[in-house]
Amino acid sequence: GSGSSPIVAGDLVILHREETTGGYLLAVDRADGHTVWKTAYQISSARSGESYSTPVLWRGQLVLHRSGFVDAYDLKTGSRRWWVPVSTIGASSVAVDRDTVYAAAFSPLGEADQLTVVPDFDTLLKKYDKNGDDQISLEELPDDAVPLVIRPDTPNIPGATIYAKRFFVRFQPSLTMIQRRDWEGMIGGLKAMAKPHGVIAIRPDGEGDVSKSIVWQESTAIPEVPTPLIYDGRVYLTRNGGIVTCLDAKSGKVIYRERNGAGGPYYSSPILAGGRIYVASGDGSVVVFTPGDKLDVLARNDLGEDIFATPAVVGGTIYVRTSGHLWAFGEKK
Repeated sequence: GSGSSPIVAGDLVILHREETTGGYLLAVDRADGHTVWKTAYQISSARSGESYSTPVLWRGQLVLHRSGFVDAYDLKTGSRRWWVPVSTIGASSVAVDRDTVYAAAFSPLGEADQLTVVPDFDTLLKKYDKNGDDQISLEELPDDAVPLVIRPDTPNIPGATIYAKRFFVRFQPSLTMIQRRDWEGMIGGLKAMAKPHGVIAIRPDGEGDVSKSIVWQESTAIPEVPTPLIYDGRVYLTRNGGIVTCLDAKSGKVIYRERNGAGGPYYSSPILAGGRIYVASGDGSVVVFTPGDKLDVLARNDLGEDIFATPAVVGGTIYVRTSGHLWAFGEKK
């Protein structure tokens, strides 16, 4: 997949890919690359191949957070063992500890601050019906008119805000004239899709649909791309705008939710190194803070270039890839 990393599991290399028609997990032999098994899945047309997550190896299973589900597949055979339906585009990978799977299930319509007030069709006609024929051509509707979905704190990111024209072009590509029934149908569809999302903690018990194994859920300030970080009984999340949320891993109780002082979008996941947590904003700032029951920021470092990748740690050195450079931070030897 274009955003999914391969993982090595024993003699296998596991790949994940999702397209507009569906997705699959593929296991190939490490030695010669032949296919050992391939498991395909379908997705709804509304999700349109948005999942770029990397599967995680856990207790002999591959746990995948993907469009509409968190599910697990047998490592040896690829058979689907258990699943939980959730409102999510499945962009982030899950995090795991000994007995629990944590998934940041994000939907563009999952929280109140992602929604806008959509005008009724009569209001739309007054503003955009230039020839008075009681319908709106796509040519009459500006590209940036009527925002339907917004991603807070990312005003300058192309595509972050979904406007009405883009919505119709994507989901009704043959439509050239917007009539009342089309507009009202679109509003009804948005309401139907606006389901709560959230970080969920799953302790799978059995096979098939294990939705009853969800032990808690937190539905505010959910990250779209970054994977949760689990450390010392706490779950750390970072959302666009530099919003850091710390949860109790057992109960899901919010310990704190604060801004870290580095706004903008967030694509990379928080990491732990040397007893400190590092998060990198898409705008290029690396923020360092201490784990614990309050947000104690130790440093903010502006590298001056976009950061999309999660930093890596090897032998006491932190590697950060920006859009133009690879940085290595550590003690000089």
